[in-house]
Amino acid sequence: MLSQAPAVDAMPDLDLSVTPAIQHVIIRHDGSETVQIRTTDRCICLRLRGDRALDGPVQLTFQVPGLAHIRTATTNLAKLAELTALPVRWAKRSRQQLHFRDALIALDASAAGAGYRSIAVMIIGRQRTAAEWNGPSRSLKDRMRRVLSKGQRLRDGGYLQLIC
Repeated sequence: MLSQAPAVDAMPDLDLSVTPAIQHVIIRHDGSETVQIRTTDRCICLRLRGDRALDGPVQLTFQVPGLAHIRTATTNLAKLAELTALPVRWAKRSRQQLHFRDALIALDASAAGAGYRSIAVMIIGRQRTAAEWNGPSRSLKDRMRRVLSKGQRLRDGGYLQLIC
């Protein structure tokens, strides 16, 4: 999908600052962006090339890789239209879901070479990590060790208990 800055008098197709369903924007090695748009029960990812959506509103041009993919593209475009038009609904995540999320973030970050402090920044944010990391309590450091250990146990077969 190509993205470009909108004309002066045009309404943008995608504006990250006013789209509450935007959850993540990942800048890929080739410079493209992957934008995850989701609510509790729906999710779609857009891979953008061209002007960055992080830099401001953009117009979108959709590319379909051939006639064989038109039906799938139509379905995905309908999902995208729903996600951006409907009010965002969020179900409160359970404590267990948050632990699993943190464990998987820690596992992925560790595999990419991140240390415990960087993992803490990804999970709880830069400000809170800065405030707690060098404090008298080791609770944040211990928590990061526990979530990484949990992620490793899930990777090493613990996930099977979740699906059996």
